[in-house]
Amino acid sequence: VPVTIRFTGERYFVSDDLFNLYGEGHTLEAARQDYRIALQEYRADLEAHADHLAPYLADHLAQLRYLESTVTTDV
Repeated sequence: VPVTIRFTGERYFVSDDLFNLYGEGHTLEAARQDYRIALQEYRADLEAHADHLAPYLADHLAQLRYLESTVTTDV
């Protein structure tokens, strides 16, 4: 997932435009980890409701499944 990394002078933010998720932290690694957790929780929520998703959410789930099956790199 392509991400944007931003530093405000106090905190790092890692965000994406695809799923509209973000992570934050006092260090870049903490922000990356927070983003990973947000991504994992989002996928888990989509999986839990897979039979009743709006089309764009079903597309998000399909993209997350695809990414997991093909990408092994880190954020």
